[in-house]
Amino acid sequence: GKAISSLRKLGYDVKVGELSALDNEIDLLIIASPVEPFKKEELDKIKDYLNRGGKVLLFLDLPEKVKELQGLFSITLGDYLIHDPHHDPSLGPTAPFLDDYMNERVFKGRVYRVMMPTVREIRFLHDAEFKYESIARVSSDSWKDVNGNHKLDKEDETTGLEDVTSLIEQKEGLMKAVVLSDGDFASNAYIDLYENNAFFTGLVNWLTGEGTLVDIPPPEPVFVPMYVTPEQLRLVRLIGPVGLPALFVLSGLLVFLWRRRL
Repeated sequence: GKAISSLRKLGYDVKVGELSALDNEIDLLIIASPVEPFKKEELDKIKDYLNRGGKVLLFLDLPEKVKELQGLFSITLGDYLIHDPHHDPSLGPTAPFLDDYMNERVFKGRVYRVMMPTVREIRFLHDAEFKYESIARVSSDSWKDVNGNHKLDKEDETTGLEDVTSLIEQKEGLMKAVVLSDGDFASNAYIDLYENNAFFTGLVNWLTGEGTLVDIPPPEPVFVPMYVTPEQLRLVRLIGPVGLPALFVLSGLLVFLWRRRL
């Protein structure tokens, strides 16, 4: 996929395979959107890798399928999709922008225009073994769609900041894991939109830098398509045959009246 190609362009040796590869020395384990629960022996291999100071980039979007995996990192995903008025206009309020509330330690003041097509809140279970830090949040106007009607119901739903990308570290070890509550933003369909690719590769750089502050390079100029909603498209179609002729008539009338006043 495009994400793998981006990493290889940066010089990473990327291997796609089974968890048996964890028997070898690897710098980073990426687990992308598991759709089936892990077997006990697979979870044991991941836990052993973490205890050896492993680094993990974890994409999760099906909480009911990865409960045991979440437990390894002392986190849980929310039951409801987050909606945000600051979203991609073509995808709707379930595709928020993460262009604020980014972690200074990781991004050093750099703010990325990132869009995630579906996100849930990440909750930390306050395990004594780990420490937790937010990396990126949705806006303070966001809400969890408890009622499932895609509208804010102030009686049952409240707005507020929600963590959707988080950092979990061992207090007494070298393990680091970045968890994202969306599995699609780095997929082929979305990684070239906005600054998703730069955000993804930046997280990989930071994790593989053994915890040091690795500079995240500015994104290369890329073509970002403009999405138009059906309402906007109808307005554009109306402006052509109706709006422009009306504008010419109005300007001509103003010139005529101005000349008469002279």
